[in-house]
Amino acid sequence: MNIGIIEICVDGHYMIVNTLVKTYLEDHENNIFVYTTPFVINILKSELIPHPRIHLTIMENDVNEVFDNMSKDQLDRVHFNSVTKYYKSFLQFSERFNGRIFFHFHNIDLWFMSSFSWEVKRISSLLGKIDLNSLFRELKYSIKLVFIGLFKRKFIRYLFARENTVFVVLSNAQNFHLRKYINKPIDLIVFPSIIFEKNKYKDLSLKNKKLRVCIPGSVSTKRRQYYELFKVIRDYKSFFAQNITFDFLGFLPIDELKVEGEIKSLIKDGIDILYYKTFINDDDFDENLFKSDVVLSNIHVISNTDSPQNKETATVFNLIRCGKPGLFPVNFILDDVFNDSVLKFDNYNDLKSKLEKLHFDRSALSNLKEKAYILSEKYSARELLKVLQ
Repeated sequence: MNIGIIEICVDGHYMIVNTLVKTYLEDHENNIFVYTTPFVINILKSELIPHPRIHLTIMENDVNEVFDNMSKDQLDRVHFNSVTKYYKSFLQFSERFNGRIFFHFHNIDLWFMSSFSWEVKRISSLLGKIDLNSLFRELKYSIKLVFIGLFKRKFIRYLFARENTVFVVLSNAQNFHLRKYINKPIDLIVFPSIIFEKNKYKDLSLKNKKLRVCIPGSVSTKRRQYYELFKVIRDYKSFFAQNITFDFLGFLPIDELKVEGEIKSLIKDGIDILYYKTFINDDDFDENLFKSDVVLSNIHVISNTDSPQNKETATVFNLIRCGKPGLFPVNFILDDVFNDSVLKFDNYNDLKSKLEKLHFDRSALSNLKEKAYILSEKYSARELLKVLQ
């Protein structure tokens, strides 16, 4: 089978490209055609290229050249990994393609909310935070996005009307959220962004004297509750200084200088924190992930248990990647398969209690790790190939 994977919109979604390629390679009859940017190609080259069954098309300037190549490559199916622009070109290709189209949802609401309403909400959030010149530029950008949104809505409506379309979400929680907008039967699968690779797995946490807590992802207060975490660390300074190592495993954005100041202050007070000012390459990321005892998500959760999240956090998939247990806010909706290897916390004082138990009760920690590893094995490329068949 000839499989196309196109990712020309969001370089940061290269992880799913990597996962799809490795999964499809499990079947030796498959040929994989990847249409993407130089950035993604450079990442894939370190692990997958050259490979006799992987064929590359690199987008230079002309988007339509990519779609022309896709039309010539006799594809049986194609994955639209990210579609955040070029809506008209994606639509035109879809209308002339007879094979199966796998459409991957990332941010579900962006596809169904009115572009005008979304932009009003976005501009409102900027008021008082930027100067008038910047606000004027943002308004012009919003007007442009509203018009582009007309093509976006036409494109997604076409895909839902098309018989040979498979919709892909990252979790059952996302599937539930999608049903708020769709009340008819659709062909849908759940497929993660990261796979478990047993040949790369290694547990580097065995010699940890302190409980090592990893928070993967950029150190962003827009997405994560760092100030709440910092407060509980200060409230129980002695416990955290003696027993916990934090690894903020993601680079620190330049607009988070205040957070860096807080981190430096905590380090000065004896708290063991690792953080990074620049982008972490994949090998170093994995190495530090494998050193962790537990993976913590301190993500902002606006929804309650009756309203699952529209967009997944990569922390979920890093649990799979490193085969480690997790700590998540109680209102974050996880698929049931994580029930045995993830602990939920009500608030940050409760988080402290959970960390205390894991540090002093090493048998409980070992039990969680065993269950996490067993779960991760279910996310190998061989197992995930069954989902795509």
